[in-house]
Amino acid sequence: MKKLILAFVACLFYFSLSAQQSVAVYWDASYSMKDRDIDRELKFLGNYFKKHQEAVVTLKVFSNDIIQQEVVEVTGGDWSSLERELRSTIYDGASSYGFLFDDQVDEFLLFTDGYAKLGKLDPPTAKPINIVSSLKDTDTNALKLIADKSGGRFFYLPKEFEPEVKEKKELFTSNQSDGFIEGEVKGADGILANVSVVNQSNNQGVASGVDGSYRIEADEGDILIFSYLGKKTVSVRVAGADIINITMADINQSLDEV
Repeated sequence: MKKLILAFVACLFYFSLSAQQSVAVYWDASYSMKDRDIDRELKFLGNYFKKHQEAVVTLKVFSNDIIQQEVVEVTGGDWSSLERELRSTIYDGASSYGFLFDDQVDEFLLFTDGYAKLGKLDPPTAKPINIVSSLKDTDTNALKLIADKSGGRFFYLPKEFEPEVKEKKELFTSNQSDGFIEGEVKGADGILANVSVVNQSNNQGVASGVDGSYRIEADEGDILIFSYLGKKTVSVRVAGADIINITMADINQSLDEV
């Protein structure tokens, strides 16, 4: 009987460990990141730990070298100690990525603008790499390509790309959504790359790729904001949609129509 109890306890311990998410958080502390919108990036992390409430986090704060490295355990969604560490970051130096992506984790979260002064960002792709930037000046095309190649996602969160929406909201319905919306963004002259797509409900965003495609997490009732320099902002309310294709009009064209 005692052996059975010990075996049962061991099983519980094993499954509790296997339920934990292991994630590496790589936080760029180079000087170019000093103007990041830290509140928006930390809100992204907060949403992440609402989903993964039990996690073992390998934190690396870096610039041209590893500045800080530690393992933080998130229990019951409480990541306050990690938040305090990130808010105390001092920014200096240039970015180098050569000593990252060697951790044995389920996925990577890389917070950076993608501009490497000391070596190219060319990570291995065995695990998903999710990349986040809140800076308007970000190498969006390169970061999206890296994230897509790894099976991860690129989240583009600049506040500048959330203009006041004055357009009529369009309502799309189609098949039941799986929690993600995808589609293609075009202009009058063809596909549009690097269009900001922001979910106004959670402030998370992505950028369209070189082929005009995008994929963003959204639920029914969320509002997606599509914005691009020189184009008329489009606001879309999701209603069970899973594919939303957008055509953006030129601002001058819109003025001519008034």
